[in-house]
Amino acid sequence: ALALKARAQIFTDDLAGGLATARQCAVRAPTFQPCLVFLALAAAVNGEDNLARDAGARLLAVNPAFSLDHHFRLIPFRKSEDVAFMSGHLRAAGLP
Repeated sequence: ALALKARAQIFTDDLAGGLATARQCAVRAPTFQPCLVFLALAAAVNGEDNLARDAGARLLAVNPAFSLDHHFRLIPFRKSEDVAFMSGHLRAAGLP
């Protein structure tokens, strides 16, 4: 639930709230992929580049096969601009 809350906060421009929620999610479930995805995203959109890269590295340690292409095939978004937004920030966090 926290990963989805963080996503909703980010997409409704509550960027600080999204980061706080994503941090809480990653503390409660440090190897849960959605928590790490949204922590990387939230950190990146908040300009927390080191945290974003750290979350990206943690995600790849949990799932070395992770890729954005595969992620968005599994979890499609209706709006291509949402995918572009997420992809840009997640790539900046070091995710392939």
